[in-house]
Amino acid sequence: MNGKRTLKNGIAGISALILFFLLFSGAAFADGPAGVDALHVEDGLLADADGQTVQLRGVSTHGLTWYPGFVSEDRFRQLTDDWDANLIRLAMYSENYCGGEREASEALMKNARFELYKDKHSFVIGGMENMRYKEYELQLNKGDKLFLYTDGVPEATDAENELFGTARMIDALNACADRSPEALLTCVKSAVDVFVGEAEQFDDLTMLCLEYKGVFPN
Repeated sequence: MNGKRTLKNGIAGISALILFFLLFSGAAFADGPAGVDALHVEDGLLADADGQTVQLRGVSTHGLTWYPGFVSEDRFRQLTDDWDANLIRLAMYSENYCGGEREASEALMKNARFELYKDKHSFVIGGMENMRYKEYELQLNKGDKLFLYTDGVPEATDAENELFGTARMIDALNACADRSPEALLTCVKSAVDVFVGEAEQFDDLTMLCLEYKGVFPN
């Protein structure tokens, strides 16, 4: 991964404040956060001020704007005790993050045309214990298609640090709207590949497409 380009992508592609916190160690809970000196690279390894090798183990939160429950002693204790983590990346996104596109994770095709279906989706399944999820229903008619995707699709970036974006994704879907779900996935992947060109991929591209064939007769 090109760290410099990825950092530029983050600044240019999102309006976000990223905070890094060292987690409490088990012994440090009584006295507060554990103190850590500045880290540096020594002989190709991450080291502390004394030259001792340091290994960072941690996770990134989802947007704290939507899930503030991440910031609690119980959450930090779970990460340190159960996951042996010593670092957490706290992500906070403004309301205009990606022009509101963060609230969409699916596109719905009705009347032979795809449009974004925006909802405040829940946290990833299995990411943390005791998370609460919501249920909702979508009404599909025969021939309707549902396209699900992760943020690696609209956030695919070219050599000029420009994001692929949901508009291009929807255009790619509608250019192949009459094709099978398998062909639709290929269309979107091809559009992303052409856009990205020789730029290095820095996130996964995960997509799923479903077509409702109608109710089977009894």
